[in-house]
Amino acid sequence: MSERNGSNAPVHLSKSILGTWERCRLAYKYERVDRIASAVPPSAAQLRGSAAHAAVAEILKGALEPGAAASLAVIDRIVDGHGLAGGDGDRVRGWVVDAASIALERGGTLRWVEELFSVERTDVFTLWAKFDIAIVGGALAPLEVIDFTFGAHRVTTPEELASSIGARAYRLAAGHVEPDRSIRPIAITELHGPSCSTVTIVPDDAYVIDAWAQMKAVAAEIRTARETDEFPATPGRHCGWCAYRDRCPVVNADDIAPL
Repeated sequence: MSERNGSNAPVHLSKSILGTWERCRLAYKYERVDRIASAVPPSAAQLRGSAAHAAVAEILKGALEPGAAASLAVIDRIVDGHGLAGGDGDRVRGWVVDAASIALERGGTLRWVEELFSVERTDVFTLWAKFDIAIVGGALAPLEVIDFTFGAHRVTTPEELASSIGARAYRLAAGHVEPDRSIRPIAITELHGPSCSTVTIVPDDAYVIDAWAQMKAVAAEIRTARETDEFPATPGRHCGWCAYRDRCPVVNADDIAPL
């Protein structure tokens, strides 16, 4: 999903790309336009999140019982592979067992575990989505997409989740991948592993129409930024885990406390 320079190049969007664009356009330029590889090693928080995602996916794909010996062995292998030990490893183990258990308690049939899809309904941009998991015929909706998060931040209300551009991207992609309108409504859930909390929204047609318009607007903003080469930096707490904090001309990396 690399992008060429130039305002006429196709724009690729995804939850992570959209998040970077919203947080800091200079970081977007480094990643998506200049295609500069990060020289900053992942933080402990990023390693915990990566390990937790990988372990939950393997447990669910393998139809393993969360907390059973086989699933714990999977978690230990992945935790060790990410170089986590002590308290970090213990936290990830607890998060994974709880997150997998909550997902399975939804009932229904698991679909799209760690699967990547693209939505190509326009020559202006492509929307990519990698679903952590989807459930068909579960307790909450005919189709529910669950996004696992394991960082410090979490959404606390349906309104906050509904306003996030990531939730909008997931709803658009899910509706495209599953065009059968009898499998509606589609619910979008954020499951926060550290707190064992879930927030769910069930978007209506008006939400979907607005989300599509927002994607087109962001794609237009990106094309304009490429044409004018205007990608301002936006300093904030995200600088602490930005992959390009070592080269940012606005923020001094030495002043940023590691997460």
